[in-house]
Amino acid sequence: MIQRALENGIRHKKKTILNLLICCLTVILLNAYMGNIAGIKQQLLELPKVVKVDGVISNLNGTLSSGLKIKEQYIDGVMNSEYITDPVFSMQLKMGFGSFAWEDYPDKLNYYAAGITAVDGIPGFLEEEIIFGGIEEGMEKDLDAREFFSSSERLCIVDEAVAKEQGVKLGEKIPLTIAYYRYGNGHEIFIEPLETEDYVVAGFMNMENYKGTGDKPDVIFPFETVRMVFHEAELEFFADTGAFLVKDPYKLNELKQEMHDLQFMEVIPAAEYQYDGNALIVRDETFIQAAEQLLRNEALFTGMLPFMGIAILCIGYVTASLLMRGRRAEYAIMRSLGQSYGSCFLTLCLEYGFTALAGCFAGSLCSLVFLKAGWQLMVSVTGAFMCCYVLGEGAALLPLRRLSVMTVLSKND
Repeated sequence: MIQRALENGIRHKKKTILNLLICCLTVILLNAYMGNIAGIKQQLLELPKVVKVDGVISNLNGTLSSGLKIKEQYIDGVMNSEYITDPVFSMQLKMGFGSFAWEDYPDKLNYYAAGITAVDGIPGFLEEEIIFGGIEEGMEKDLDAREFFSSSERLCIVDEAVAKEQGVKLGEKIPLTIAYYRYGNGHEIFIEPLETEDYVVAGFMNMENYKGTGDKPDVIFPFETVRMVFHEAELEFFADTGAFLVKDPYKLNELKQEMHDLQFMEVIPAAEYQYDGNALIVRDETFIQAAEQLLRNEALFTGMLPFMGIAILCIGYVTASLLMRGRRAEYAIMRSLGQSYGSCFLTLCLEYGFTALAGCFAGSLCSLVFLKAGWQLMVSVTGAFMCCYVLGEGAALLPLRRLSVMTVLSKND
């Protein structure tokens, strides 16, 4: 039967070539169509890497994103959230080198400092601008940036110019007097003493590229160290800036619900001007617009797939019907020679099926070369095409069952 199908295909080579070309072009178009769907799915997967969604803590009317009073419950909630990555908090301080009485602070508290969770806590500050080394005895090795910013030890990084001015060396312990900013009930800001203690100089930094709007910090502390010092002094701890990246922007609703449970509020422009950092701005507009457009495109292309299947069925039906023109006598002769209807039907199906399969291979090869289609995509397209096409051609050959062999043969006579 297979041999007879192949011989029939060779004997009717013009019709075979036409069938092969139709299948080849159809498969190329299908690969291009399915490639678009696969491309959209890939874009959706990669969108969070291309379009970042970040969040910034602000005051209630949205006018401040620094110089805030962000309570510890908000800090811990953001840092422990499973929907957030790379949280960045900072705490602005004032300080002076050496130990001195608090009454002398106007003359000696003349440097700025900051406790930060990561390098990103200072605009324009780069990790490459930090030189670590020379840690005192008792520490096994020099620190790196990750270890420093995650530490809760009394460590600091000093600006190179300030270190030269003060005669500070890497690895030595130096006494520092530190003060913090206290916010009053109104809009007043007070400077209050925090502690006088020895700190290890873990590194030097270069702040030439500083891009912040506030005062450039001369000394940096680990954020958790500053938190520890506040707790030791039994003071209410807070941060003055807070920001983060959303780990998975497709879970924005879950993130916003979690932040709502933490009692973060949406920005209310008409609210009274305050320093409390209790509002959250999530900059997700660009991501949402891009994702919605991609989802609409995906829905459009995917929604057309049933119609594509019907179109292939019709192509198989019409092609088989046209190719059978002029071959009714051949079918009648096959039946008169004793072949059953099922045998004749299967022989013709195999003939057109082998041609369609050859067209699929040719179309897949063209798709591989010109469309850069993947093997998995081409295999799935070939399987779907063959199923729909064979069903279509089978439907076109079913009416042969009602064909009268004697009528066909007598007409030929």
